[in-house]
Amino acid sequence: MKKKLFSLLLFLLFIAAAVNLASQKQQFLIVTWGGNSPEWNRTLHLSGVRIGCSDALVSCVQQADQISASQHVSSVFLAVLLNPARIAADSASYGNLGGSHPNLVEVGFDDFVSQAQKLNLNSSELSRLLEGVAANLKSHGSKLQLGITIYQDQLSSGELDRLQLSDGVRRSIDVVHLFPHYRKERKPVMEYIAQVKQVFPNAKVILGVYAYDRREYLPCSADSHTRCSAEEEISLFDQNLREDLRIASSGGAAGIEFFPGDFGAEYSWRGWDNPRACKQGEKAVCVQNTLAMREKLREAMRNTAP
Repeated sequence: MKKKLFSLLLFLLFIAAAVNLASQKQQFLIVTWGGNSPEWNRTLHLSGVRIGCSDALVSCVQQADQISASQHVSSVFLAVLLNPARIAADSASYGNLGGSHPNLVEVGFDDFVSQAQKLNLNSSELSRLLEGVAANLKSHGSKLQLGITIYQDQLSSGELDRLQLSDGVRRSIDVVHLFPHYRKERKPVMEYIAQVKQVFPNAKVILGVYAYDRREYLPCSADSHTRCSAEEEISLFDQNLREDLRIASSGGAAGIEFFPGDFGAEYSWRGWDNPRACKQGEKAVCVQNTLAMREKLREAMRNTAP
């Protein structure tokens, strides 16, 4: 009898330890730019899709609804243009639509610093514009989030600081999509996350991952004019991916965002038509390297439950 009680006690302790360990694993978002095959969505445990739209508001909302339905996700992150001529009115309309389109969870700006610089507004004018956008998105009880894409090197180069955003703007940013520019960045990603939290105290961070061969787009590092070798490109992708997944699973970031999507349709990705994405005549090599990276991702996801 005592032996049975002892065995039962050990079993209960084992279950308690397992539950405690599982509770330490954080749930996190997996987002892709654009849609994917159903098999890949299951592999990724896809929770949301991000799309860019420069069309009229009605068209952008329709695109958000369509991608939500086709990809079977309940969260769409919409990136629009920071256009002073229409963003105030559009953001108010998005705020009004919040209740009728619950799948639309964010409206924001990709490549935020570059877009803001091109406006040629002084810091006060830019801040007033963005504060208005933030207020409009939250109007009528809307839960829409305001998001921006920031690149890691912009945090250390002073590009972001030179915008001199007001405290009100910085507090109003709900999501920072934090992407690297280079495969070899100057600092660990956790240091960049800390900088984001300092600048945008209320923002959650989604870590961007370039899940394709981008050797032609930029050199391997900011300190080099040499592009990565194919082996470096794949190896550094794998290394950075696993670190990002580790950070997200431990609660250090809200999620992971892959650019591009098109998982399962790598050969037909339209981005290959841009010579900056892949050198002319090398598409087969670029696709092959991309497929190799995505197999690394498949392997990593087997050991990570978002």
